[in-house]
Amino acid sequence: MIDIYALDANYDICAIISSNNVQWNRKYYECGDFSIQISAGDYSSDMKYIYINGRKELGMIQKPLYTQDINGDYIQLIGFFLENELNDKIVYPTFYAKGKTDVEIYRLINTYKEDIPNLEVSDSMVSDAQNIEFQETYGNLADVCYEKLETQELSQRVVYDFVTKKKMYEIYRGKDRTQSQNENNFVVFSTEFGNVNSATVEEDSSNYKNWALIGGSGEEPNRIFVELDLSNGGYKKKTFIDAKSESYDSKKQTLSEYKAALKQYGIEKMLDYQVIQNVDFKSTESGYEYLIDYDLGDKCDVVIEPLQLALEARIIAIYEVFKDNTHTIELEFGNKRLSSYQKARLDR
Repeated sequence: MIDIYALDANYDICAIISSNNVQWNRKYYECGDFSIQISAGDYSSDMKYIYINGRKELGMIQKPLYTQDINGDYIQLIGFFLENELNDKIVYPTFYAKGKTDVEIYRLINTYKEDIPNLEVSDSMVSDAQNIEFQETYGNLADVCYEKLETQELSQRVVYDFVTKKKMYEIYRGKDRTQSQNENNFVVFSTEFGNVNSATVEEDSSNYKNWALIGGSGEEPNRIFVELDLSNGGYKKKTFIDAKSESYDSKKQTLSEYKAALKQYGIEKMLDYQVIQNVDFKSTESGYEYLIDYDLGDKCDVVIEPLQLALEARIIAIYEVFKDNTHTIELEFGNKRLSSYQKARLDR
């Protein structure tokens, strides 16, 4: 089994945890979470964090839940990973961004992270990050960053160093492990290979839109509008996006910069109108080793033979369960169709 430590408010070990029911949910486009069941007699109010040896995440205990059944009294330790700590802060006053996405998001974090203890910000860059323009006011810091990064299939994480007690914020992109590239080892999950169990496939285009009119500041007939065309010249399924919350300040932005920010706002909101194509399944260790051959955020080949489905998709969630001396892994792949978004950025 794994080594689990409870840390106090100073990140010192206050207990070595024994548990036969651990859920460790890692996510790429949102904050991950965890749940650990321990005997009520082993609980201490000094417990503030959960560290699992060999994992980058540190869990924040935010909800100790007491339960009782015929087998005894238990405490369920529930909470989010460190990324959620960024949501203690809001983006205020207004932040204006124009430049490479990783540079601007690092600047955003440095501007508003304030007094989060032991948090350092990395200077590691993402080589293929695209430019971005946006303005933001009032949003919670972690949520804002996830929203901006998702449009470029990027993510953020706060990596905890158990020895130094430092927390390092960094932006990253999972590795490409598909057969379309030759830099990393290939990873193929396939029903035919036997490394896919209990697969669930969801594809839903009922809410799909590929063209938007984005309405910004001002009143008719002087309201500022921009159009966002993601149709690639095909049939247009249109929608309207109200962006009046994105105010125009001519002293801080040119009209061109404001329209670019409106377009970025539209790109983010259009993620709600994309074709949903998710694949969930339990992975076996047949052929590939978790954390060595593949990890959260990696793009892999997925083949579901009964549906004649083959796609390149990114691992957007990994649900780990340690129970009764077994370790199971459930993978969630999300296949967001971002080629149109890439074109929208280049067309500015």
